[in-house]
Amino acid sequence: MKEIKKRAVELSDQIISWRRDLHQIPELDLDLPKTRGYILARLNEMGIPYRTFQGNSSIVATIIGGKPGKAVALRADMDALHITETTGLPYASTNGNMHACGHDNHAAMLLGAAKILQERKAEIPGTVKLFFQCAEEGSGGAEDLIRDGVMENPDVGAVFGQHVGQLLADLPPGYIGFYPGGFMASRDSFIITVKGKGGHGATPAECIDPVVISAHLVLALQELVSRECAGTDMAVLTIGSIHGGEVYNVIPDTVELGGAIRCLDEAVRQKLDRRIPEVCEGICQTYRASCEIEFEKGYPVTYNDDGLTQFTYEIARDLFGEDEVGYVKKPMMSSEDFAFYAQKCPGSFWFLSTRPTDRPAYPNHSSNFVADDQWIYRGTAILAASALKWLQEAVDK
Repeated sequence: MKEIKKRAVELSDQIISWRRDLHQIPELDLDLPKTRGYILARLNEMGIPYRTFQGNSSIVATIIGGKPGKAVALRADMDALHITETTGLPYASTNGNMHACGHDNHAAMLLGAAKILQERKAEIPGTVKLFFQCAEEGSGGAEDLIRDGVMENPDVGAVFGQHVGQLLADLPPGYIGFYPGGFMASRDSFIITVKGKGGHGATPAECIDPVVISAHLVLALQELVSRECAGTDMAVLTIGSIHGGEVYNVIPDTVELGGAIRCLDEAVRQKLDRRIPEVCEGICQTYRASCEIEFEKGYPVTYNDDGLTQFTYEIARDLFGEDEVGYVKKPMMSSEDFAFYAQKCPGSFWFLSTRPTDRPAYPNHSSNFVADDQWIYRGTAILAASALKWLQEAVDK
């Protein structure tokens, strides 16, 4: 493994250059023509075959080792956000989009791992699949790839991924944090339309006021978390938007509420999905109104396999030392569509702190977000080492 770290350090300037190139061409969701073209050019230079897809810009490259064995997958997302960058960096984006969540780092790190593994191709027992995935930020590009059969032929036995930035703000720069079990939350959303009977604000008794009913709903929905979920069950229910009425003295016919749910346990997620309609319908009936509820199921909980998490922790410890890696104390309430891969086979997803030390540290999704390039080699090294060692150990089992 030390040889892999040494090679990642040697490639650091190249990986940083790739990352900065990608940072200047951020694109959104499923359609990333410049990003895809850039990554395909690098894969062609390395001589790594790949597969592209209709309707999205994802790429799956494949390194077939010189020895028989099983298959493992490494995943990086590569889409950006519709944020105007304000970092002032010399390689800042100028197209109105921004890699404000570090996906340019993820893609460059995976290119670095690809180069290292391709150079060691003859000694690899099995197959390494490289998922360069679009649409993590919105449309769930992981589901598209899974439907296209990327976890099969050959079947993937383990999947590895990582995230950079300041999502875990208490970690020191360069630190790699692991967490077994539910590491990142599920993400679902809903729209509730409360249907009442509008009229003059001076005669509420002749109306069915959806504004007042919506106020009851907001409070009751909050109590689903505080009173129906155990204190140890981490869940968040947020009503982020309320729209209804246009004139101060007119009671509207309808009010629309938009909200989101995040959970770290699938059973809690299912419970809230069931209870939200029950509570809404009950309250609306009490006040002679009705409601419609539209749910949008998003990403599931990102579950890290216990054994695979221990496996990657030990690799990182061997690569970078006891003081640079560890288990984090708390999971994150942000979401990741890496969760879909981890539903198909054991997965390990870790966090690499890239908090800058030469400027203020802004959170992911900020227009001032900056990831410190000096740690980029670590992401490459742990990806390459995890794939190679897992395949080697799979042969021995």
